[in-house]
Amino acid sequence: MSDEETRIYQPSQIPIGTLLLGTYEIEKFLNSGGMAWTYLALHRELNTKHVIKVIKPGFEVEGIDVLELFKREAQTLRSIRHDAIVSYEGFQRDGRHGLCLVMEYVEGPSLKQLLQERPLTVDEVWRFRNRLADGLAAVHAKGIYHRDLAPDNIILPEGNVAEAKLIDFGIAKRRDPSTGTILGSIYAGKISYVAPEQFGLFGGEIGPYSDIYSFGLILAGAITGKPLNMGNSMETAYQARLKVPDLTAVPAEFREQLTAMLQPNPANRPQDTAELFRRWPYKDKSKKAPDKTSFSGYKTGLLGVTGVAILAVSIFTAIHGYKKSSDSAIAGIETGATVGNSGNPKPDQSTGLEVGYLNIQSSPEAALVLLKDKSFIGITPIKTDLPPGKYTLVFKKNGYGEEETQVEVQPGKELPITVELPKKDTRNKS
Repeated sequence: MSDEETRIYQPSQIPIGTLLLGTYEIEKFLNSGGMAWTYLALHRELNTKHVIKVIKPGFEVEGIDVLELFKREAQTLRSIRHDAIVSYEGFQRDGRHGLCLVMEYVEGPSLKQLLQERPLTVDEVWRFRNRLADGLAAVHAKGIYHRDLAPDNIILPEGNVAEAKLIDFGIAKRRDPSTGTILGSIYAGKISYVAPEQFGLFGGEIGPYSDIYSFGLILAGAITGKPLNMGNSMETAYQARLKVPDLTAVPAEFREQLTAMLQPNPANRPQDTAELFRRWPYKDKSKKAPDKTSFSGYKTGLLGVTGVAILAVSIFTAIHGYKKSSDSAIAGIETGATVGNSGNPKPDQSTGLEVGYLNIQSSPEAALVLLKDKSFIGITPIKTDLPPGKYTLVFKKNGYGEEETQVEVQPGKELPITVELPKKDTRNKS
């Protein structure tokens, strides 16, 4: 049976009591994410509980291979065995309901739910840091980057932060370039927790340091009891990534560590979790350090297991989440000044050629500017640099028509560009 044939067009969720894969009986609906449903199921032979994730019938998104994304999530989970990572237990095709990802079930709240009641104590924060950092080390050692670290993707068995488990690898990216990423260059992750390079800043290259940035935001929120203000729209979130966030509410013993983790430029952050342990060690005297080779049998609630797809889909359909081509371009959003060496000509690292400059304006302002190949430039008004050559710039803004303009960048020269976007006709046409 082909993948297309398994897109079952049923009107509702899988009924309670349904037997999946001839083995798992659906006991409870857990969550509805952007592309999938998750269920609590009972293994009839072993009398054990599991989480089963199933793609929503007929779910499709232009530009995203949903089934391939789902398979990649299963492959990623299968390759990681660590106590702090929710475990893979199978990936099979049900004759009626299509592909099913079976995972361990852990009973407990998400970190997000716990923080709605209270912040973590200082000791809990250290234990939580050690636990998740150890788990991320195992993930990164496999050449995998989660890209969607957030409090709702962390489950606490029976509320114990020292036993936290990371879930939802739906948009995890592999280091191996031959595997690519199903989302291509589109934006992926939750807007409040993604790293600057996930917006395309600083070259847009994702690595362990990207998860470390998101982890820093999670730790700051866990300490203070509320998330840091990192913007609630694409534009404000962009601007929030241009500097280290305000950490005055964070206790002094964590401030240096979080300042390092939340550096906008990934080159200035700790490059791996081993650096966190080395520079800011903490030994929990109350319990033995976790065995990095162990494999847990905890049960988990996975209340947020499909949250990753929500953002990947909603951001894609809202703004197309294009990747930015130049890290320096976005700095002009805040300063309004030409980016680079105080406006002096500088060589492009990839070509060795002296760059040129674009002073880009639009009417109205706050339009997205992209290259024809969908590399992200910034949000108008902006000044940026590019290697010499001919380019096609694309301007986009909700409620306005798309515009294109051709430009030729010359070394050491600044080119002013002003584009007027036509307002879309929203009247009903018969």
